[in-house]
Amino acid sequence: IPIDTSEIPFEALEGWEPPRQYLRNTVDEVDEIKYKVHDGIGEITIARPERNNVLTSSMRYGIYDAVKRSEMDDDVKVILINAEGKNFSGGHDLSQVYKAYQVYDGKDAGKKQPSMRSRLHRDTQILEAYKGILFSLKPIITQVQGWCIGGALALVFGSDITIASEDAKFSHREQRLTFSGNQFIDALEFLELGPRKTRELMLTGEAISGQEAEDVGFANHVVPNDELEDEVNRYCEAINLLPLDGIVIGSEMANVAYKTLGMDM
Repeated sequence: IPIDTSEIPFEALEGWEPPRQYLRNTVDEVDEIKYKVHDGIGEITIARPERNNVLTSSMRYGIYDAVKRSEMDDDVKVILINAEGKNFSGGHDLSQVYKAYQVYDGKDAGKKQPSMRSRLHRDTQILEAYKGILFSLKPIITQVQGWCIGGALALVFGSDITIASEDAKFSHREQRLTFSGNQFIDALEFLELGPRKTRELMLTGEAISGQEAEDVGFANHVVPNDELEDEVNRYCEAINLLPLDGIVIGSEMANVAYKTLGMDM
């Protein structure tokens, strides 16, 4: 995979190759992320239902790449992020998280401990991917059914509109494992929910239902499960009636507002 190794804070060594976690994948290289353009929609589908759609690093970069493609495609007016199976996403793939700061090739974990600057570089890449969603120049709709946990909430808070099913459940359960209230998207949740509710959810890991999510601001609208797709399509159709230049200008004005509030993380 082509990569500019000058961006990676490791000393150049003969025969050295960058660790896999530093390679930014395109959506075409990630089987678990599907992307298609139809009816003015750039549709991004998380397709790992056998693992409850938990997100690997490659999948996050695949989503980011698909968002960027949609931004550049004049046939796309709105971006839709949805998921196969009964759950939207179980969040980050924790089997990767615990090895994230090791030079890990999938076979020989922990063979070398990288420098602090290399770990910081990796975290910066992840944050840049989330910022690419938050500051998209096209509006993003997230379609949520079942569980939406941890890192998947970054997709929800980075989107413009979230439509959820009645069986949706939103949670920071991953925080109960080891993170203890440490999350990239704290600032977004503070803005949406307020600091007290955000800290409660972070520290307890309690889930809130689809209806509660609408009440506190996680979701714009909650509908019965069998009406979810139709409701999302209704929102997509409404946005598609708008002029493309107006959509892009409106999105950028929203981005300016976020940055004015100090959200350019």
